[in-house]
Amino acid sequence: MKIKKLLSGIFYSFKKEGDQLVNSTLCGIPLKTFPGTVRKKTDQDDAWFFHLAKNHKIIFDVGANVGYTALLAMIQQPDREYLLVDPNPLALQKAQGNLLNNNMGFKANYYAAFVSNKNNETVKFYTIGAGAAGSMHASHAESAAAVNSFKNVFTVTLDFLYSYYKLKPDFVKIDVEGAETLVMEGASKLATETQCTFFIEMHDVADLRMENAANIMIDWAKNNDYKVWYLKTGEEIVNGEIVKERGKCHLLLLPKDKPYPEYLVGIKQNMPLPESI
Repeated sequence: MKIKKLLSGIFYSFKKEGDQLVNSTLCGIPLKTFPGTVRKKTDQDDAWFFHLAKNHKIIFDVGANVGYTALLAMIQQPDREYLLVDPNPLALQKAQGNLLNNNMGFKANYYAAFVSNKNNETVKFYTIGAGAAGSMHASHAESAAAVNSFKNVFTVTLDFLYSYYKLKPDFVKIDVEGAETLVMEGASKLATETQCTFFIEMHDVADLRMENAANIMIDWAKNNDYKVWYLKTGEEIVNGEIVKERGKCHLLLLPKDKPYPEYLVGIKQNMPLPESI
């Protein structure tokens, strides 16, 4: 396995990033995107994100990478206000190209930084090129770690981004490969003032573990008048035991007076995307 990751890391290190757009299709919409943008196989959370984006207007996309989720949102509302945040500027450049080459995202903003619980710190971020997995944890970016490929990137908080752009998101997607709890520690002002929905992909990190990470999210929710919902079952959770055996799972954080969305009832993990919008 280590040899495989090493070879993968070497491949990505010397792989020339192509600028040639390819024809692709997303929910029946023809697109021209950079190779590898549109997934060949639906991910666990694609359908949840699609329907959440359909029912919200202003989105912060934390861990935007090359813009796949941004495309899922923009094919439904091409001119929506949207903020893409990623520590990898090469990925953000491709995300912008993916949107603009399809006449989308003219109101989008892009910010290259690592979202965390403090501003202006430096984090070692393991990544290779644009599009490969990136994380502050070597275990979540094994190909990059195998060849010691990393960037030293600056940190910002969600509260900072909220004040900086003067946008009031109603939906925040967080996919940061194990740094989820840090992101939420820096999001209390945003949560209080916007009462937005948080959609969080949780990752099992060795020095924290999934159950403990979920409990941190639950404590954050209590302190900020939110509730935590486990998307796989659609139930509210009050402790992290239910997810302790998961390597990856998805949580929905809603203000405590908001019920679980009716439009998500029946949307299952790994469900295919709609064939049309």
